[in-house]
Amino acid sequence: MKKLWPYLIVVLVLGGALGYFLYTNAPSTIEKKESDFAIKDLKTVTRVLLTNEKGCRIELKKNDKEVWMVNGGYEAGDEPLSLLFSAIQKMTVRGPVPLNGIDNVLRELLKKHSRVEVFTSGDKPEKVYYVGGPTLDDKGTYMIMEVDGKMAKQPYITYIQGLNAYLTSRFNADSMYWRTRWVYRNTSANIRSVAVEYKDDSTQSFYINKKEDGQFAIENYKHEAALQPKQSYIEQYLDFFGQVSVEAFKNNYAGKDSILQTQPFCVITLVDNEGVLHRSVLYHAPITDASRVLADEQGRPLNFDIEHFYAQYNNGRDFAIVQYYVWNKVLRQYQDFFRKPVKRP
Repeated sequence: MKKLWPYLIVVLVLGGALGYFLYTNAPSTIEKKESDFAIKDLKTVTRVLLTNEKGCRIELKKNDKEVWMVNGGYEAGDEPLSLLFSAIQKMTVRGPVPLNGIDNVLRELLKKHSRVEVFTSGDKPEKVYYVGGPTLDDKGTYMIMEVDGKMAKQPYITYIQGLNAYLTSRFNADSMYWRTRWVYRNTSANIRSVAVEYKDDSTQSFYINKKEDGQFAIENYKHEAALQPKQSYIEQYLDFFGQVSVEAFKNNYAGKDSILQTQPFCVITLVDNEGVLHRSVLYHAPITDASRVLADEQGRPLNFDIEHFYAQYNNGRDFAIVQYYVWNKVLRQYQDFFRKPVKRP
């Protein structure tokens, strides 16, 4: 028996070494590091950087007011943020790309991709990966992890369980995709004053100002404040400013300069409790091939699109198309505050 001990010891040592080697190099261990794309606790995410193959770069980061900002200058939209963070948290791996498809997938990833850096603390990202295009069935997305500063050799097919859609667009590096479409985010609680001035007919204009006691007073176009409606009417109107948005950005619209040279339809100037001024200028939108209503009830051709306006907002920084249906709640006239609500049967 004593003669067998040296052999048993060698066998045990070799067996242990082999076991350690197999464990540390097991596919599950290696794959986990290169396929663990998700971050389950979104509360830990502090910043996200998106860079595409063209060099376009988007930084999403919270400001001092805990509002997510795009490149530090514009508020990010709720919907694209929700889609992004849902992907970051819920995406999982369907499996590795088959060996015979790896070269093609890597080639396409290098040609077109978004490089994603997700930070949870400090300056070093918690996750870095490349997002490519969809699989042939549009139900998966090609992704590859970056490990220790180098792209992994194995790309994977990712998806969100229960969702038959690819994830590429959620990592868009176009700044306009991320911009919020809300024009005002104010309600009566954080509004100091509002001026609504109609240029076509100034008699419809009005001015609302917060008094020292916190109540609001309304003035007509002559800045007369003899008559006052119910306070609840004014507050309800001011709350509508939290529901005003644009349909589409038109900053690069070829006819923008021509529109801006016309007389505005209405100028809305809102000042918040911190004294920050927010001005929107609405312009009549010309009839186009996309206009749905071309004539009035008498059949006479319309001069303008009655369903849309052009709007210059962000104090002149942005130009967009807006819907009358969305804006009509704030496009009230002075007389509207003194009309009795219609009783519904």
